[in-house]
Amino acid sequence: MSLIVTELYDALIEAGATEEKAKAAAGAIPMVETLATKQDLAELKAEIKDDIAVLKRDMAVLKLAFAPAVLALLVKLVFFS
Repeated sequence: MSLIVTELYDALIEAGATEEKAKAAAGAIPMVETLATKQDLAELKAEIKDDIAVLKRDMAVLKLAFAPAVLALLVKLVFFS
């Protein structure tokens, strides 16, 4: 059985809901500890932006590193085939 919000469960029972319905309704509410805050999302967004910047830089370096090899292959194919 999942964790339930006790206060909600008690309120539903007091309001006349059956035990099964109260458990189901209270169990459907996510626990506060599992929810992300705006601050959490802002930090994650900043981290992702930094990661993307690093990936873009790495891709640019790889393009420059492979450019001479690609050029050499093209020259070989065009002039020495």
